[in-house]
Amino acid sequence: MNKKINFIFFFACIFNAFSQESLSSTEYEKIIKPIEHVEKNMAQEVLYVQTDKDIYETGEEIWFNATIFQTINNQPFSNSQIVYFNLLNQERKKIHSAKYAINDSSSNGNFYVSDTITPGKYYLSAYTKNSIANILNSNNSVKEIEIRKTISPKILISEEVDNSDEKTIKIKIKLFLRNGETANDASVKLQATNNKKSKTITKNITDSNGFTELYIERNKIDEFKNFNLIIKTNERLIENKSINLSTLSNKINVEFYPEGGNLIEGINQKIAIKFKNRIYKNSNSKAYIIKNNKIIDSIDIDKNGIGIYNFKPMKLEKYFVKIDNNSFEFPKPKIESTKLELVSQNKSNYNFEIINKSENLHNKQIYIRAQAKGIIFWLAKIKLNKERINFKIPKHILPNHITEISLIGIDEDIICTRYIYSNFEQRLNCKLLNYEEEKSINNKSKVKLKIQILDNDKNPVEARANITVFDNLFKIETYERSMQSFLKIENDITPKLNYPTEYFRKNDIDNLMLTLDKKSYKWSHDNIEDNLKKVNILEDLKGSVYLKNKSGQLENPGNTEIYITTSSGIFMTETNENGFFSIDAKLLELFQNEKIILNTSNENLFINLLKNKEEDIEQFYSSDLFNRFSDISLKDTIVIKNKIKNFSFNSVNFLDEVVLTKKLPEKPKYSANFLEYIGGNNDHVCFQFNVLNCKNHRIGFKPRHGEYYYVVEENSFFPPTLKKYIDPLVLEKEAKLEEKKLKSYVFIETLKANKNFPHPNYELDKESLEFPDYRKTLFWSNNLKSNSNGIIEVEFFTSDITGLFRGEIDVFDENGNFGSLIFNLSVNKN
Repeated sequence: MNKKINFIFFFACIFNAFSQESLSSTEYEKIIKPIEHVEKNMAQEVLYVQTDKDIYETGEEIWFNATIFQTINNQPFSNSQIVYFNLLNQERKKIHSAKYAINDSSSNGNFYVSDTITPGKYYLSAYTKNSIANILNSNNSVKEIEIRKTISPKILISEEVDNSDEKTIKIKIKLFLRNGETANDASVKLQATNNKKSKTITKNITDSNGFTELYIERNKIDEFKNFNLIIKTNERLIENKSINLSTLSNKINVEFYPEGGNLIEGINQKIAIKFKNRIYKNSNSKAYIIKNNKIIDSIDIDKNGIGIYNFKPMKLEKYFVKIDNNSFEFPKPKIESTKLELVSQNKSNYNFEIINKSENLHNKQIYIRAQAKGIIFWLAKIKLNKERINFKIPKHILPNHITEISLIGIDEDIICTRYIYSNFEQRLNCKLLNYEEEKSINNKSKVKLKIQILDNDKNPVEARANITVFDNLFKIETYERSMQSFLKIENDITPKLNYPTEYFRKNDIDNLMLTLDKKSYKWSHDNIEDNLKKVNILEDLKGSVYLKNKSGQLENPGNTEIYITTSSGIFMTETNENGFFSIDAKLLELFQNEKIILNTSNENLFINLLKNKEEDIEQFYSSDLFNRFSDISLKDTIVIKNKIKNFSFNSVNFLDEVVLTKKLPEKPKYSANFLEYIGGNNDHVCFQFNVLNCKNHRIGFKPRHGEYYYVVEENSFFPPTLKKYIDPLVLEKEAKLEEKKLKSYVFIETLKANKNFPHPNYELDKESLEFPDYRKTLFWSNNLKSNSNGIIEVEFFTSDITGLFRGEIDVFDENGNFGSLIFNLSVNKN
């Protein structure tokens, strides 16, 4: 960072005179340097993960997308090649993972939800090699989803929570089968998670009327989260239902946030009150202000539990806030203190006022610093020779982000801080030009959407859009987010907000800003730790080959040939003179949906592959071995630089081995075996002509390892070739049976191929109109680009499902601006 930073120097005088001067080296060391490490330790990229809907039934596919942005400016761009997706269960254990290529700062994929998966809450996470800076600092987006056996329950559950007792909560439950009969003798369990483990808290059996009651001690609720009712009948029908008990906790945590950090006696000021352990589904909740045992006012509580109160506190008066029969006393005002208030704003400036009632700071020089994400956007110094001092910060020099405005003493101490969302009005506006025309339509009919994207001055913008339209039944009601709310708010603060999009709809984001402090603002320099071990995700294939001599010891084999077995044949590369190799990640993209095999040419050679192990990431990436690899740069795609010469063979235990012991025939250099086919999970052979993965016959039998089948080469005019089918799963099983033999083969999972989301066209394929169509997601597409008029036009067909559908549109441009739109589409029966 350039030390010649200009700042505004001004005296507190009636004329508010301003002048420009350069920052001294001493001032730089005290004011600038403490936050330089914020940017230095920042992960370069941030991902936003989206799915086509929120709730899935078993037997469906989860369609997902990750859009990659630069952390510092939110511009869509990525220096990474791969996105790593993981599906985590409620205990945060990984149950599925896949890697996809990044194209134009976007990556798409899909998971199949097996009917063997346990229904419940799941999390889809994603990261790149550049979204993790170190063990504690990462920008990894997580999308919450639910998986159910069916959206239409087999058991109808009616529950009523009795909150009248001070010590015990009673849950009254009545169960019905879908035929209307009561579900008697059914097992009812209340489960929740504690330390990421599921636990049954209480259980009971329904009586002959399908009725039962569950009891839970109120003080135990704080120990658990994610409460679920698990129902099982004698007919083996099973149903899960999420139930919210967190609002019934004994602990209603309340936090007070005086504007500018301090509450001063005798001054009209604003205080934010945040109620925790509560979920407010609407904005009609209220809390009451009590002064000297009398209710004097009420305040509205937003969906995130935040309320604002303006008052003039006096030290001898007691103020309380009351909610749900619980009262909490306001903090005592101070006689001597200093605070910073945002007085007003206009098109050009933010107008602040410093109120100083501290004798210790009277006539002292202080600094005013405006920073966001470790970058100083404005700096000034002032002499506190008056009780009230006003100053302005021009809007045009501040970012479109949460900005931290701090008063800093000459000894580096932060006196107080005020957070603002600067340039909040700088965002994209998205509207449907034909909304009235298309808001109600018949099933299996064409829908045309014409979307226009405008800036805050109503000018058309060339931007991109991610769009989904899905059955409203598959929406999680208790959580709303958008690309805008995540990148502009959620990724910058803690803890999680349930309804972050509310602040962009109602333009009351300053209420949220009042509740921020240096602990909750991610980019405060107090929250960034220096000297953390760097985390370097390996996208390229890196590893080493070792020679086992006659005495059983490991030796450096020197330059060694390695064979890469793919569906297109066997190709050769070689290590450097130290036995190390690196193969570019583009190989994984080239042979998508495959398991390629690396093998050596000699039975006394074996391969150790350095791999990323997410579950052991902290231990693995802090090892000395990894740091020797972390600064490798490649001259080309297959040869590693010779700088690694001090590698210890005793460090082999740090490498992750996935090896196969069965040998393939040796091949000459650069030869390709076109007589073998490396199989995959979804292969089939048609009955008619014995063709592997026949495009003309989609039904067939599963190919068998070692058998020969006809293979039609892609984009080839030659007749089908007879090839031997190699099943990687069989080879893996053989490897486990021969663990004591020399290990010379390594399996590599390549990248998954992107599939196109199915959008039927009933105008072109009218025969399909006769078949049932039960799609819950009507449209799903990402990275759509508008024209010069800001217009994006899409077409899709409705399904046989009638009712209300929800449309979600996220838009973003190349300058880091965002917007969103939610609309409804009513589908009627023909």
